[in-house]
Amino acid sequence: MTKFCPNCGKKLDAAAKFCPYCGQNLTHKKETSQSSISLPTRSSKSRTHNSKKWWILLVSVIILVVGGIFTYKLYENKQQITAVNKMPKKKLADLTIVYTHQHYNNPSWNKVYHQALHGNLMVQRHTHYNLNGVNIAAQKDHYIYVINNKVVFSTNKNKANSDSTLTISDGKKVLGTVNPVTAYKEVKKKNWNEFQKVDNSKSFNSNFSIRQLAIFAALSHSADIEQDVNFNYENHTQDLKYKNGYYILQLGGDGVSQTQFKLNGDELIIKYLDPIGAKDNADAPQKTIHVTISDLAEKYYQTSEQKAYVDKLAKKLVTQGI
Repeated sequence: MTKFCPNCGKKLDAAAKFCPYCGQNLTHKKETSQSSISLPTRSSKSRTHNSKKWWILLVSVIILVVGGIFTYKLYENKQQITAVNKMPKKKLADLTIVYTHQHYNNPSWNKVYHQALHGNLMVQRHTHYNLNGVNIAAQKDHYIYVINNKVVFSTNKNKANSDSTLTISDGKKVLGTVNPVTAYKEVKKKNWNEFQKVDNSKSFNSNFSIRQLAIFAALSHSADIEQDVNFNYENHTQDLKYKNGYYILQLGGDGVSQTQFKLNGDELIIKYLDPIGAKDNADAPQKTIHVTISDLAEKYYQTSEQKAYVDKLAKKLVTQGI
């Protein structure tokens, strides 16, 4: 085998240990070369060990981050469930309005949404209701909530809000269903400012029950109704019912004693027979008036005496399914 000196490059004998030309120690070079070959092997093992340590550290950090996110999500979800369960039905109605507005493009719900933004909101609870000629009945263990006499939603009356289901309708068809917590999360993510604006709006009208509104409607054309209310109450005579889209308050035996009214957003449409100028009650013409609920409240529900009077009469009304 041909061999060359690594120092001077001369051709050498294969068994030579020293270069006869320059004196290069060929045995030392080989050992040096062999020694240099073993060094990378030790360095490679060290790098592999360090690489494993870094991978273990990286995986540990990822586990901690994912665990932290998961724990926070559980906490956040628990807080959201608590918030939904604390909602009174008025606030649940606010949530439903904003959710439906962003989720469905429905004219009736859109109109209610804009009314609610301006503080015009009336929420009523029923087991059955005639909405614009459509009879709506609540399922067993459910209530229907009518908003501004335009749209409805229903929920289970025996369950916490978080365990119930909102069924959303415009009175003509069911738009969809949603769990209140799901609706809350979606609104919080996309339309939280609108929800707060609706929720913080001064909804003066929603404070009054149908019984109180019936007294307002009767007082709008007759100042003396207490005696008739007391008579019906003492004799258990039904005086307030719902028929063909109107609430009917009957405080006497003739037509003049009857008041019909229905809600139309922030106002009452009131119908009654006006005997003034008529020959007798049978010839009394029917009058229809539109009065905002805030105007009625300002006239009949301002002082403590007025409030006590209206509330006393409202409690005595004999009703059925209202």
